[in-house]
Amino acid sequence: MLPELFDHQDQNVRASSKGLTLELCRWIGKDPVKSILFEKMRDTMKKELEAELVNVTGAARPCRKIRSEQDKEP
Repeated sequence: MLPELFDHQDQNVRASSKGLTLELCRWIGKDPVKSILFEKMRDTMKKELEAELVNVTGAARPCRKIRSEQDKEP
């Protein structure tokens, strides 16, 4: 459904879908996201995302722990 949101009429929806895509790239990596989304997107959106993906560095780490992980720490 995400590729359809890039063609939405509302600019805010398109910007939010771009932000969500960038966050997905941080969590699962650039290559899986590209392979899934880029084949269904327009060329203009591909160019915009490629420009933004250059700025994505590193991998995201969870800032909270689940209860079972908390119990293991002293």
